Amino acid sequence: MNNALRAIIPALTLCIGMQAQAQETAPLVPEKTQAEKDLEALNTGILRVAQSLDLAARTLAREHQAVWRLPDDRLLALLNANVQRTLLIATAKDKAAQEINSLLNQLNLPRFTTRAPIGFGRDDVKFDGTTNKFVIIPTEQPQPE
Repeated sequence: MNNALRAIIPALTLCIGMQAQAQETAPLVPEKTQAEKDLEALNTGILRVAQSLDLAARTLAREHQAVWRLPDDRLLALLNANVQRTLLIATAKDKAAQEINSLLNQLNLPRFTTRAPIGFGRDDVKFDGTTNKFVIIPTEQPQPE
C-alpha cells in the first residue's frame, strides 16, 4: 500500500466511525416510543370511526331526501301502507340520527360537517291520531288583495 493511502485510512476510519456514532445517537427519522405508536393507533382508530359516522350521516340524509321528495300521493301511500311500521322506523331513524350527530359533534373535526336529519322531512305532513293516518295539511296561501 502506498504512503498516501496509509495516511488516509485512519482519517476515513475516524470519519466513518463518527458518522456511525452520529447515526446511532440522532437518526434522521427517529424511532417512535411505544406510547407514541399507541397514541397514533388510537388517533387512526378515532378517524376511522369519524369517517364511518360521517358516512352514516350522509346515508341517512340521502335516504331521508329520497323519501320526503316523493310526490304527495306516493308519499302518503308509503307512509300509510303500514302506519305502525312507519312510526317505528321514524323513531329508530331519529334515535340513530341523534346519536350519530352527538358523536360527530363531540369529535368536532372540521372535515366532518354533515349531520343526519331528524324528524319528518316536510312541515305539511302530520300524523292524524283520530284516523291513524298520515295526512298533508294544506298550507294557507296568502289571499290576493
